[in-house]
Amino acid sequence: MNKQTKTHIRYVRVVCAVLVLAVITGFCVYMLGKSAGENAAKDGSNGVSSYSFPDIVIDDSKAKEQNIGDLAPLKESLDAKIAQYQGDWSVYLKNMNTGEFFCINDRDFYPASMIKLFAMGACYQQIQDGKISESDWYNTIYSMTALSNNNSFNQMIWTIGKDYLTKWCKSCGYTRTAQYHGLFPSDNGEGLETSDKKNVTCASDVGHMLESIYNGECVSKQASEKMLKILTEQHYRNKIPMGIPYGPKIANKTGDTDDVSHDAAIVYSGGADYVLVIMCDYPQHAALQGHRFIELSKTVYEYFNK
Repeated sequence: MNKQTKTHIRYVRVVCAVLVLAVITGFCVYMLGKSAGENAAKDGSNGVSSYSFPDIVIDDSKAKEQNIGDLAPLKESLDAKIAQYQGDWSVYLKNMNTGEFFCINDRDFYPASMIKLFAMGACYQQIQDGKISESDWYNTIYSMTALSNNNSFNQMIWTIGKDYLTKWCKSCGYTRTAQYHGLFPSDNGEGLETSDKKNVTCASDVGHMLESIYNGECVSKQASEKMLKILTEQHYRNKIPMGIPYGPKIANKTGDTDDVSHDAAIVYSGGADYVLVIMCDYPQHAALQGHRFIELSKTVYEYFNK
């Protein structure tokens, strides 16, 4: 084999090696790009993380299998009103006398102080189980719920355990409700974080919690009666209760920030006892929507008490 032939063979080998290396590099770049694209699809467009509620088991079967019955005209009326409102609204309604119910736009919301409703139930569960003493903690539970005091809520979470409330909610079937941090403004909320996720709930979970209290099935009949009494002494009555004439017994719990506004109530009226939950997400403007709650509440009350 002459020198020219050997040189030609070495040249061919170098070219082949370069081609193989290019193919391998191209394949690696493709796989990396594919992986990044899949992660971006999970996190949000262009790979930018968007807020979600992972690890929450979504079970909206109760909301889907609605038993509207005679409430169809009322749902149509509420639908029409909400369509004219700004922001994102959700309404859950159940006639406790007939079992008829419906839910409009049953999406997840940041609960704000509405999470205290579930915290009250979790506290009474620990009282029932002998883990904490009602005589020691009743005033704090009352302050947390009836006065919506953030320090009291945080104190109860420190007492029952940072992850207990979420576990209790799931065990009771409130699978879309979870508590991952303390509430502010307060001076004892730091250190309660169990996740970088935000607290979460939905109108149907809130509604089912109130139904359980109404039926005497939340923890126990005795505990339900005590929780109902606390809710009937609620300090904040400027939303659902304001749409109802003076007289009917009302047990309610609110939740408010600049971005969200909520109210949920058990109403004992002559025409029917009912559970009404109204939730609003309207960034920077939620606190100005009180008149909408009153309008929706009045519509519901007048439907049952024509």
